[in-house]
Amino acid sequence: MKVFITGGTLFFCIFFYNSCYSQSLSGSWKGFNEHSIWVLNPTATIMEVEISNDSIINGVIHNYYTKRRFEHVKINGTINWKDSIFNIDEIEEISHNISNKIYDLCLGKMQLRLTQKGNMYHLEGKWKDKSKKLFHCPTLGISFEQEIKDSVQSRKPDSLARVTDIQKVIELSTDETDSIKFDLYDNGEIDGDTASVYVNDSLIINRQGLSGRPIVFYMSFDKTKQVQKIKLFAHNLGSIPPNTALLVISTKRNRYRVTLSSNYFQTGSVEFFLKE
Repeated sequence: MKVFITGGTLFFCIFFYNSCYSQSLSGSWKGFNEHSIWVLNPTATIMEVEISNDSIINGVIHNYYTKRRFEHVKINGTINWKDSIFNIDEIEEISHNISNKIYDLCLGKMQLRLTQKGNMYHLEGKWKDKSKKLFHCPTLGISFEQEIKDSVQSRKPDSLARVTDIQKVIELSTDETDSIKFDLYDNGEIDGDTASVYVNDSLIINRQGLSGRPIVFYMSFDKTKQVQKIKLFAHNLGSIPPNTALLVISTKRNRYRVTLSSNYFQTGSVEFFLKE
């Protein structure tokens, strides 16, 4: 978050266990913040997170403010299933368009309790500034809600069991979602990297060697889904670890260059956020 900006909200992709099955709570959570005169309060907050090893949380906070300002912050944390408590840390800011001359970065911790009310899941708790400075952001109440899904979702394929590390967020308008061209190269020195590419959890490129010659593919994103991901899954680390790739993304309006880094523990990812 920004100092004098709301401590923010988050949304979680988790698995809620009982004795016989896992109920997926993945997807978007709508956030509600306690307002304060000392922070820039968001007009909208959307949270997106993934769970790994049944208790490790990774994801991104999307905060939107007046005057078309935005902020994207990476988060991680753990789940205490016994008490239905989610402990979340804001780790680093991925991108923003807010003046640093007026607002400073303010990262925090959140402890949220999961409850069910009617057909909705709720996460409720507090955001607290992690800074040890004498003057810091105020503690704020936060809550999130998500409609309960009818079906029980299965686990990810084994190939996606690694932690997803969101290394870049790109905002797209709806008219940029059709016929997007992707060019995938080895990044830097060609060192024998081999990787697969997933769009969300669907395999698009399978075990291809990366080189100075691009692997080209095209995609159109579902306009009804606000968040989409492209993931680089490393099958080796080449002669110069980690496995790195340059992904050049060409839409009807813009061209983006993204460097992705993956290893045997985490999968580098670029997240596409569709603007309303």
